[in-house]
Formats: sequence, C-alpha cells, structure tokens
Amino acid sequence: MSGLAWTDRVAAPLDGFRRAALGVTFRNGAVRALLATRDRRVAVIIGAHACVALGLTALFPVPLLVLLPLALGVPHVVADLRYLVLGRIADVRGRALALSGCGLLLCVNAVALFGVRFDVARVEVSLGVLGTLVAALMGVNARREPTSVAVRVWTPVVFVVLFALARVALIAPTRTLIVALHLHNLVALALWLWLFRGRIRAVLPSLLLVFASAGLLAAGLLIPLTLRVGAWRGFGTSLLAAADWLAPGLPDSLAVGLASSWIFLQSVHYLVWLVLVPTDHGPGSGATSFRQSFRALRRDLGASGLMLALLAWLLVLALGARSPLATRNAYLSLASFHLWLEFGALAYFALRGRGAARASS
Repeated sequence: MSGLAWTDRVAAPLDGFRRAALGVTFRNGAVRALLATRDRRVAVIIGAHACVALGLTALFPVPLLVLLPLALGVPHVVADLRYLVLGRIADVRGRALALSGCGLLLCVNAVALFGVRFDVARVEVSLGVLGTLVAALMGVNARREPTSVAVRVWTPVVFVVLFALARVALIAPTRTLIVALHLHNLVALALWLWLFRGRIRAVLPSLLLVFASAGLLAAGLLIPLTLRVGAWRGFGTSLLAAADWLAPGLPDSLAVGLASSWIFLQSVHYLVWLVLVPTDHGPGSGATSFRQSFRALRRDLGASGLMLALLAWLLVLALGARSPLATRNAYLSLASFHLWLEFGALAYFALRGRGAARASS
C-alpha cells in the first residue's frame, strides 16, 4: 500500500463522521448563518475554546499541564516546522539553516537528557539568541520592497533592542528560558495574525475574550475555586510545583495565577498551530476534508517525514501512558527548540515585511 493510499484509508471514516456531524449542525439556520464564512467560524472556534479552556484550567489544571503536551505536543511542533519553515521559506539555504538550528538545539537538550553535565540553559539561550539574530539579518536580506526612510530608521532600532535583550539573556539564561516559555504562547498568536489571518477585526472580540480569560487566571481570582474543587494535584506533581517552575521567586498567589494563565495559554498555543493556522492557510473559505489535509501534510513533509512524525507521536503517547510526568518533562526539554524557531520566525518576517511575508505563502 502506498503512503498516499494509507492516508486516504485513515481519512475515509473521519470524513464520513465529519459529513454526518456537519449535516446535523447545519440543519439549524441560525447555526448555518453563524458558521457560513471562514471569519465567523474562526471567531466562534476561538471564543468557544476560550470559554471551555478557562473552565478546564480552573477545574483541571494539573491534568492539562501534564496530558496536553503528551497528546498534542508532537503534532504542534510538526505544524511549527511545516508552516514556518517548509511552507514559508522558499530559499533552500535558508530552509536548511533553520532546520539545522532546530536540530542543533534538539541535540543539545538530548545530550543533557542523557546525563551529560554542562550549563544547558546557557548553551540553549546562546544558540537561540544567535539564531534569532541570524533570522533577523536574513529577513533584512530577503526584503523585496524598496527601503523607505522609516524602514532604514526602524531596522537599526530593532537590532539595538535585539542585542540588548541578548545581553540580558546571556546574563540570566535560566530566567530567560522561563520568560521565553511565557512569551512564546503570545508569539504564536502574533505569527498567526501576521502571516495567516487576513481580517483581524473579524476575530478581535474573540481574542479579547482570550486575553480577558488569561488575565482573570493570572490575577488569581479563580485560585480559591481551583484549590477547593479543582484537580490541582496529580501525576506526581501539583499546581504549586508548576508555580515554582514557571514563576520562581514570586509571591505565592501571583505565581499560581501565572502558572494557571500559562496552562490556559498553552492550550491556545496548540489551538493556533493545529486549528487556526491550518484553517487560514488553506485556499478559499470552505472547510478542508481530512483526506485533503492528510494529502497536503504528506506533500509538505514527504512520506519519510510523515512516518517519522507519526512514530515520534506514537512514542510519546506510549511512554506517556507508562510515565506521564517524566515523559512530559522529556518532551518539553527536547521540543524547546520550537520556542526559538517561533522567535526567529517573528524576527525574520517582521524585518522582511508584511507584504513579502504574505507573498511567500
């Protein structure tokens, strides 16, 4: 059976279920009108996700903290590589450089995971900052539009800021990694809006709901509910341990609030790469079938790349079923290169220009 055939066979029952679900859903005229266009569908998806994720974060923070990366981590990293590198960088040398940087960061953390002792945070931050600066230079070099006075003034300012941040990052690499963990959830939203979303105004109310939910959690207003009836302990860890990891040295209520907000925004991060970007990346306004999606995935990754991604996902799921917390920690360590990939992509496309970024899609 060819690679194309097995993807079609996997997609067939999924598309059958999809057709049945859409048939039931669109019988209601109000629902049909609400979901008639891509903009409306995307806005509804974001708003519904914000409401559901807020409730789940308040009631089940630790299960989300541990299980979401196991279930969705590998697919979202594959989407990162697919949509930011394979589908956006046409130059073969630029694509190879981006993939090599990701591979180098992956190797650094793999070596550390196998017990080799060195300052892994400093090495990772040094490579990540260097990669971001290189990406910024590549963005300037790839700029297609004429260089205006504003651009000539803005570009050096950006590099001054980047060098200043690089200096701070190298002085405090561990804290830099923690800040990067928090920021990369927002960077994913910025990349989606910048590169893939044509009409931001259509989703603005839903995005405001996302930020309001994150702020509500960060302010600690739902902590009493979580501690009273929520699953804040389990899998060998707790929300308090997550607070020590994500907000070390801060007052307890603020640290727990920031940890809860991060758990919520992590779910939004996965939504961006697994739902919003694929939805806005596709042509036209119609929804894409599973068969079309799987064929596009195989075309972008190649048969060997698709099999490698699938095996990595199955391995994480299998190990996670046996030891969830340890597997989740190992995954986060190995997958941390995607933080720097997103920062580098933001620097690259910001300096390359909006028109060029959209033209490359």
